[in-house]
Amino acid sequence: MLISRRTALLAATSTLLSPRAFAKVLSGPDFQVPPLYCVAYVTPKIPAQAGQEKTIARYPLTLVSQATDRLSVKWRDTIKSINPDIIMLGYHDVIDQTTVPGPGHAHMSKVKDAWCVRPDGVLSATGPASKRRYIFDPRKPSFQTALVEACQIVMESYPYDGLLLDQCTIYRAAHPDAEVREEMLAALREAILKVRQALPNTILIGNSSYDFPGLNGEMLENRPSKAREEIKPFPQHTKPEINLFQLEIKNPNEVDKVKSNMALAHELGASFGCGVNYQQILWYDFFDDVMRGYKRTI
Repeated sequence: MLISRRTALLAATSTLLSPRAFAKVLSGPDFQVPPLYCVAYVTPKIPAQAGQEKTIARYPLTLVSQATDRLSVKWRDTIKSINPDIIMLGYHDVIDQTTVPGPGHAHMSKVKDAWCVRPDGVLSATGPASKRRYIFDPRKPSFQTALVEACQIVMESYPYDGLLLDQCTIYRAAHPDAEVREEMLAALREAILKVRQALPNTILIGNSSYDFPGLNGEMLENRPSKAREEIKPFPQHTKPEINLFQLEIKNPNEVDKVKSNMALAHELGASFGCGVNYQQILWYDFFDDVMRGYKRTI
């Protein structure tokens, strides 16, 4: 029998905790999350993406946008009404300019004095010529302050259990000098620790090939060949350690590929997710076998 995280916590504490407060007890030995999740960067007003709430709600953990429009809030509420125990992490882009809607991103857009600058004075940017995005320099105090504030703003905008910090990295395009990029990485680690200090009871996962003290873990996104190299226990992660293994597939019929990579993810202690894209959510029958292997969810 599956015991819900709320039922278990009620028995343990005689009170119901807010969603964010669940992170306080995640490290308990009696609580485990089935190692499956889905990325659901869905825009509910787009007909081709709508109507997937029941599928998303089957997962114990999901990553969703930070959009605050009425339909997006209603969509998240619907998922939670179907599965009140789902762990929901809001998306936040860390290191570069973004047009993705949401209050955290809007806050970061106000920062105008923290761009990376190349030796020739040109602002560092990434992306194709038609969609160039400037890159933040995490050594700048204004960036560090804004990142902490933005993460707090997102967490205050909706009862998320935590955040998925995307682009939690230093691009080679940020600066041609490797030593400068190392300085930037050290500063980004410092900034992440400040986010952790500001949000001590929040699940924080970074999309990164680097390990970050203060995060609960990192996402390995569509790089299965790097799994054994990158997915390892890291003593400076905040407990519980939650690493994510994301697999891109060309079509839903690649069942053997999904099974073999899921087995690899679970061997390495990571939670597994897969999809053709982040707008169409898949569920395989053998995921039910994974869910049945856990007596409790949180």
